[in-house]
Amino acid sequence: MKNKIRNALRTYTLPIGFAIFAIASAVRQLFPDSESVVILHHFQFIAGLGAGLMFAGAIYKILFRKNKNSSPEAARQLEIDEKDERNIRIKEKAGYASWHTTLIILVVMALIFVFINNPTGYWLAAGALVLHKIMLMIFTSIYNKKM
Repeated sequence: MKNKIRNALRTYTLPIGFAIFAIASAVRQLFPDSESVVILHHFQFIAGLGAGLMFAGAIYKILFRKNKNSSPEAARQLEIDEKDERNIRIKEKAGYASWHTTLIILVVMALIFVFINNPTGYWLAAGALVLHKIMLMIFTSIYNKKM
């Protein structure tokens, strides 16, 4: 069941993101001066969400592409490589390194917002930093129980 959901997310993220981005951008362009409708102010955020989904879908397409013309032996080898212990460790180390990289980026963003005196920016960056650390503790607890 988990694999079906995961495969569906990998398959439909790109078109859903494109649809959300296109609809939100079109509505924003059709009603540029509608200051009285509150929800129209949020369409830039929704368009950004759609763009993020498009980017994630493109990454899924690149990472999980399967050659339809490949032989059954090649498909079996891809499956073996996907479950190989070395490749799993490489992905874990890459995830850990990217976690630290985004943490450093959030700290730098918070400092930049402090120096340019943007209180909304540094409070958002500080909140993202706290959320970042809380998520580490939550996932550590979850994986600690599983193993």
